[in-house]
This record gives sequence, C-alpha cells and structure tokens, in this order.
Amino acid sequence: MNNFPEKNRGIALITAILAVSIATVLAVSMVSRQQRDIHKTENILRLEQAWLLVHGIDAWAIGALDRDKQKNTTDSAADYWNIPIKQTAVSGGELAANIHDMQGRFNINNLRGDQGVDKLELARFQRLLKLHDLSPDLIDAVIDWMDSDSEVRYPNGAEDMTYNNASPPYRTANVPMVHPSELLAVDGMTQDAYELLIPYVVTLPERIAINVNTAPEHILMILADGFSEADAQAIISTRTEAPFESIKRFLEHPALAGLEITEEGLTTSSSYFQVNGDVRHGHLVLGYQSVIKRSNTGRSRVIQRVRRGVFNE
Repeated sequence: MNNFPEKNRGIALITAILAVSIATVLAVSMVSRQQRDIHKTENILRLEQAWLLVHGIDAWAIGALDRDKQKNTTDSAADYWNIPIKQTAVSGGELAANIHDMQGRFNINNLRGDQGVDKLELARFQRLLKLHDLSPDLIDAVIDWMDSDSEVRYPNGAEDMTYNNASPPYRTANVPMVHPSELLAVDGMTQDAYELLIPYVVTLPERIAINVNTAPEHILMILADGFSEADAQAIISTRTEAPFESIKRFLEHPALAGLEITEEGLTTSSSYFQVNGDVRHGHLVLGYQSVIKRSNTGRSRVIQRVRRGVFNE
C-alpha cells in the first residue's frame, strides 16, 4: 500500500518532465519560426528598397537621355549620357550604373523583313558569324525561329519537328525575339557561340539602324565585304575626335573608299539604350538591365527590365 504514493509521485514527475520538454520544444519552434519570419520580412523590405533604387537609376537615365536629345542630334561616346554613375553610397547601401547605346549592335530581329528575309541584314549577320569563326549554318535556324511559317528553311533550318524531339520538347517562337538569350534555344547554338555573339547583338522590337558613332570595331566590319580591322580603327579614331554628324559624312571617310556601303540601315543617332545597374541594400545585391526607348517628342520610357540576379552575400 505504501508503494502507491511513491509510484504516483514518479508518474507525476515524469509527466511534469514531459510537459516541460514539450513546452520547451514548442517555445523553441515558435522562436525559430519568429526568427525566420523576421528575416523573411527584412529581406522583403530590403528588396522593395532595392527596387526603389532601381527606379531611381532608370529615372536618372531617362533624364540624361532626354537632356542630351535637347542638346544635339547625334549620339556618341562623347555625350552626357555616356558618363556612368560610379560606385556611390546611398542610405543603407550603394549603387552603380551606366548606359549603353543598343544601336551600336546588330539587331537580330532586323533579319525578319516585311517581304521575307532582309538581304542586307542577312549579309551583315553572315559577316558577324564569319568574324567569330562561327558556322553560317546557324542562320537558317535563327530565321526559322522568328518567321511566321512552319516551313523548314533549306538546308539548315529547324522548325517544331526538330524541337519536339528535344528533352524537354518545345516549339519555335515564330515571332521576333524578345531577349538575346532566346538564341540559346535555337538549334545548333552552343553556349560558346552565344558568348561570342552576345556583346554584338540585341533584340529590339522594331527595325533599327546601326549607329556608326557607337558601333564597336566588329560591328563596323560587318557593314561591307573587305571592311578591315584597320579601316574600323580609322573610323573609331576619327569619331573620337569629332562624331559623324551625318551618314553622308561617314561615307566620305577615306577608309571607306572602294567599299560598297550605302546609307541604308545606318544612322548617327539612337532611340534605344540599355541601362546596366547594380544595387546593394544591406546584404542584398541586385543586378538588372533596363531597355529605354527615347522619344523624339515626349518623355523617354522603360520598355523592358530584366534582373541579372538577386542574392545575399
């Protein structure tokens, strides 16, 4: 009989220990969840603040481009918009940004003409591939990716039948490209080939002319057969001292003597620009690219924005 109270006390002690253990586990779980929620909220707030800085950078770029448009009728490396924002401290972090003229590159979507493939742009793209020792076989597949039909372009084209056999399967876009990264989906395009081309190509929503005042050496060299590296360097040297005010002045340059170049598809001013921005807010780092279309009559605007990455250091 005397053992029962001792057993009851033992059971009570075990029960109390279990209760305390359960309470401790629940408390730790609640604190851990609370800490996760706090960190999650902090990251959300930091991301929102980082995006406010992004919008600020884009506003700076639009202002710079609009002011430049009021000052002159050409675009070159000597212009106000080409002055970057170096690493600058802001409340809670830092930022940096620069503007690039997208019309100094080759627009892949120019290949798609109103009446089929544009022959002038096709010849330029062929030269660009040749300059980088890339196979011209890529051209047919790139055109098939963008054209509106399902007919395979001879001899190296690729339509849905080709991509349906991929893993996972997919289909051709059959519309102009929205971003240069679409090239990686084209049959025959490799990562190495893409990395060679990406500094020289864009995918803008309308046909654009190449700005001879901002085009790099390899873009100048695709304007005609026989356009040498020395010719391109001569052009760059001249425009550094004084940008070409017109395509007529450009074509009069001695380096172009004997080359079959017309005014078609060339310009000395631009409407499309790319903003490259990097924002740090606390431990959050955000990189992005915006495409700005500058208006001749009204305010310029952002037509595309792509994140390069968001991560915590």
